[in-house]
Amino acid sequence: MKQDFNHTDTRPWWKEPWPWILMAGPFITLVGCVVTIVLAVHYYSDQAIHDGGQRKGLVVQKIQDAPLPEMDAKNTSAETAAHNRRQSP
Repeated sequence: MKQDFNHTDTRPWWKEPWPWILMAGPFITLVGCVVTIVLAVHYYSDQAIHDGGQRKGLVVQKIQDAPLPEMDAKNTSAETAAHNRRQSP
């Protein structure tokens, strides 16, 4: 029985589906990572600290006797509703 090693119908690797399927998972992960970093930097990079903390570079330290900030208008609606329920007869 003789084996034929001159098999000529091989295709280049980029024309096979399996390399692309195997590379798709890491590529999708990289795209998701970049999108997450861009969104985090764009929307949350300059947020102020409202709970008695002090920022020194990348370190945030809590100040023990710091006064609490006044509530924003968007945060007072739940507190006002709770206060009105207590006041209602």
